[in-house]
Parts: sequence; C-alpha cells; structure tokens
Amino acid sequence: DWNNIQRFIYPKTVLLFDDYWVNRNDVGCKQLIDNLILTQKWNIALLDPVDIFSPPTYLEYKQIRMVRILPK
Repeated sequence: DWNNIQRFIYPKTVLLFDDYWVNRNDVGCKQLIDNLILTQKWNIALLDPVDIFSPPTYLEYKQIRMVRILPK
C-alpha cells in the first residue's frame, strides 16, 4: 500500500495509519513506520492514546496506536 500511495502525496498531505502495534513487529504498520523514521524524510508522530486490549477477551495484550505522517 505504501508504494502505491506515495504518488498521491503532496506538500500538504496528511496520512494517518491506525494499526501501529507497539508491542509486535509482525502485524500492522510498525515495521514500515519504524523504517520511515530512520530515513528522516517524513515528519512522523506516534499519536496518543495507546489502545490496550487485554485478556480474557484477547489471548495476549495488544497495544495499538495511530500514526500521523507529513511530508518534510
């Protein structure tokens, strides 16, 4: 998805990702966002609050937050 959306990004574009898993690297957009932070080509904000879902409803604790990306 990231490769496809980049051609639509302009100077005033705001991108929001809603699946940044704080405690997992194998799902959501965490790997992408962490890599984008390293490139320093984007203004990235990890937004609060962190949603926490816990057992017994879920098998494990889930910590999910939103991320805002702006072009530099």
